[in-house]
Amino acid sequence: MTELSDEAIETFARAAATRPAPLTIVNLWHMGGAISDVGPEDTAFAERSSPFMMSIDGNWSDSDTDAEGKAWVRSTAADFARYGTGSGYLNFTGLDDDDARTGVDSAFGRNLARLAAVKHTYDPDNLFRRTNNIVPGR
Repeated sequence: MTELSDEAIETFARAAATRPAPLTIVNLWHMGGAISDVGPEDTAFAERSSPFMMSIDGNWSDSDTDAEGKAWVRSTAADFARYGTGSGYLNFTGLDDDDARTGVDSAFGRNLARLAAVKHTYDPDNLFRRTNNIVPGR
């Protein structure tokens, strides 16, 4: 998130108040400082300029509420999208039924080609593909 506006705070509070299960949470992380001192091409993750990061942890114990839980998570993510940069941190995607390449382009940005070349060298058969996947390239 580029800023923590009053509107963003209200959206955050509304999401916390309407979460569908006790194990479902919304988190707000303050970034900046040393995190933003690293250059965008010095590590895999290019996005380090945002002062805030928001995550939605959609967890529930009753599988009968899967549809409701997923709908809430997706709706909440859409509500927060207007405050974000369009980039994401892949550890927080929770995309259990989406394509493994979802979010990879925006998370790695201009580093993706370099990472695909590294993947080609060390994992040419794409063995490590279960999470958000960088496809081996050349």
